[in-house]
Amino acid sequence: REAVIVGSCNGLLCLYYALQNAYVILNPILGEYVVSGCLPSSTPAYTYMNHSGFGFCPGTRQYKIVRFMCVTYVVGSLVFTPETEVMVEIHTLGSTSWRKIYNVPCPKIQGSFDPLLNGCFHWITTSCNPSDLICSLDLEKECFKHLPTPRHFSQSYVNKISWITVGILGGCLCLCYVYEDNLFEAWVMKDYGVKESWTKDFSITINFYSGLRLEHLNRPIKFLNNGDLWLVSDNSVVS
Repeated sequence: REAVIVGSCNGLLCLYYALQNAYVILNPILGEYVVSGCLPSSTPAYTYMNHSGFGFCPGTRQYKIVRFMCVTYVVGSLVFTPETEVMVEIHTLGSTSWRKIYNVPCPKIQGSFDPLLNGCFHWITTSCNPSDLICSLDLEKECFKHLPTPRHFSQSYVNKISWITVGILGGCLCLCYVYEDNLFEAWVMKDYGVKESWTKDFSITINFYSGLRLEHLNRPIKFLNNGDLWLVSDNSVVS
């Protein structure tokens, strides 16, 4: 029974089992777990996008699971999954239902890591518009909004970004991206929601630093307290 790690929060670990279409919340210390099954989606059929989140809502003191679904059309032997038709299903731990929100900004594959901050999930969208690039989901209000990008993120600048993801660094929202296939940069939003507060934290010339190349770069997975950045590279972990 192969499991995928969705995320961790307050010492709890969330796992997803695709064959059973179920989520398991595990307390590794106590050895206890809870199974939260997924309800069948309504017509037209929706397909799981392999993108989930698990977090804690401070306002209601509830744990919630969020999963992204895209509508699937079948015409003959062809399957179509238009990115414009995306929804999320939200499950509150301890309940038996999944609530649905439609017309959700589509998440970019591998576009987030450690994305929970201020009771909100964050992800990079597939939009080409810089102002729509970062999206958040408020776990308490269960509503979406876009966050401002750094001031230098013009349309022409964004077009030269070959890879981008959003995460948390030092308690602040953080953007990591590769510019012109060479420069890896990390920017942090010092004052949440304020465009002018974006500040560059560091940059690395990829082709020079330890032989790391763009084609090997998969995604950051964690910023450590000692300042190290962990990345997945070629099925290995790079520090």
